[in-house]
Amino acid sequence: MSKKLSAGKSDFFNALRWAAAMVVVIGHIDMVGMQLYGDKRTGISDFYTYLSSHAHAAVIVFFVLSGYLIAYSSHNKKQRKDYTFKDYFLDRWSRIYSVLPAAIVFTLVLDYTGSFFSPAYLNPALVPQDNWGLRLFVNLFSLQGIQGYRIQLGTNPALWSIGYEFVYYILFGLIFFRRKLFKNKVVFVSIIFLILCVIGIKMAGYFLIWLLGVLSFYLSRRIKLKVSGLRLTIFLLGFLMLNHFVGYKNSFGLAEYWNDFILAFYLG
Repeated sequence: MSKKLSAGKSDFFNALRWAAAMVVVIGHIDMVGMQLYGDKRTGISDFYTYLSSHAHAAVIVFFVLSGYLIAYSSHNKKQRKDYTFKDYFLDRWSRIYSVLPAAIVFTLVLDYTGSFFSPAYLNPALVPQDNWGLRLFVNLFSLQGIQGYRIQLGTNPALWSIGYEFVYYILFGLIFFRRKLFKNKVVFVSIIFLILCVIGIKMAGYFLIWLLGVLSFYLSRRIKLKVSGLRLTIFLLGFLMLNHFVGYKNSFGLAEYWNDFILAFYLG
C-alpha cells in the first residue's frame, strides 16, 4: 500500500496549483484587455504584463501535477482487488463533469447577457459567432482539442485544456489497466496507436509532457529524497529562472513545444 501524501507535500502541491491558477486567470484577463484595447491600456504595470505572459507555462505546471496525482491516486486505489477501469473512469469523469456543464451554462448566460451591454460580444474577431451547435457539442464532450484545434465556445477559451485532460485520463486508464482490459498486446498497442492518430500530433505530444508527471510519481517511490526548506527554495528559484529564459525569452530559439517539454521535465 502506497503511503498517503505527507502534509508538507500536499501543502506544496496546493500552493503550486493555487499560484498556477492565479497566473492563468491573470493571463486570460490580460489577453481580453489586449483584444479590446490593444496598446491603449493604461495603469497596467510591467510586472502584471510580465506575469500574464507566463499563463501558458502555468498550464504546463497543471499537466505535470495532473499526471503525478492521477498516477498516485490510481496506484493507491489499485491495491483494492475490486478496483476496475470502470471505477477509474467514473472517478475521472465525475471530476470533470461535476463542474464542466455548469461552466458551459455560466459562459452562455454571461455572453448572452453581455451582448446587450457591449458590442464586443458580437465581434467575431473577439468572440466566435459561427457554428454554435458544433462548438457547444465539442466543448461539452471534451473534443475541442482534437487534431490541434482549439474550438472556442463564446468567451471561454480556457476550456481547451479540459479536452486535453479528459483524453489523457482515458489514455492513462487504458495503459494502467492494460492487463485486465487486453489479453492481446497487439490489440492494446493498436488501440493506443489509433487514439493517438485521432487526437493528432499536438495533443499526443503534450501527452508525453503529462506522462512526465506519471514518471515522477513512480520515480519518487524508488528514490527517497529528503526535501529541506533550502532545497525547495532553490528548486522554485530555478524553475522561475528557467521559465524566464526558456519560456519567456526563448533564449534557445526552440519551438513552443520543446520549451514546454524542458519546463515539464524540470518540474517532474
